[in-house]
Amino acid sequence: MKKSVIIRGKIFPQYTQESVNSIRKWFDGEIILSTWKNQEINIDGIDKLVLTEDPGPGPVQQSKRQCISYLRGLEESSGDVLLVTRSDIIHNKDLFAFFQQHNKYDEKFKIFEDRVVISNMMTIDPDKEHPHIPSEKDKYFRVCDWFQVGNKDDLYKWINTDIFEQYKNSGLCTEQLWFGGLIKKYHLKYFDLNDILKYKFLFWNYLLNNFRIINMKTVGKAINLNWADQPEDLGCYLMQEKYEELYNRIMA
Repeated sequence: MKKSVIIRGKIFPQYTQESVNSIRKWFDGEIILSTWKNQEINIDGIDKLVLTEDPGPGPVQQSKRQCISYLRGLEESSGDVLLVTRSDIIHNKDLFAFFQQHNKYDEKFKIFEDRVVISNMMTIDPDKEHPHIPSEKDKYFRVCDWFQVGNKDDLYKWINTDIFEQYKNSGLCTEQLWFGGLIKKYHLKYFDLNDILKYKFLFWNYLLNNFRIINMKTVGKAINLNWADQPEDLGCYLMQEKYEELYNRIMA
């Protein structure tokens, strides 16, 4: 099982080299930097630099930039199992160690071959009340898009460029379009992202069968340097402890 790391997104002069350096402390395999042309790029410790034209923002947040840098990195990688991460995140621990640790499934809700490892930060727990997320619609099907560890074929499924365009006026955020688009494209064709609350009863089933949640800072030893001061236990975030409790109870 060959491993590769893809660092995607624009160059942060103050952060991207630090990201590479942190990964090189525990990983001696292929590191790919997938970014835009017309930037000052002087990054050491990478094996391959993938440059594309900047596609610009939108239709939702930075979705075009996110999708193209992600996709081009996948295309150029030689690994079977990948860590795909942002260019402003440092990783002080081998996240591949969390892959394939959970092997019980309900096949009715399984989309990926193996669970994709993601961060608890930016993964929203819909059972919680929080002033930053007052709308019920904004609570469901939101999983972190900062980094993923998974099989290459599974991460190809994660790329939903057509979904972003189709639902650009839905009012959904990037995280919801990633997760909801995955369900619609590969499992439930009738899943209507314009009426996402209609399917909220399916949220935990799809989350538990397709993702592994780890506490980003205390367990994963990863820090998004652009969000360094934000706590991993912010009131709206899904904590690893709750994920593990639900996994052990529901998958038993």
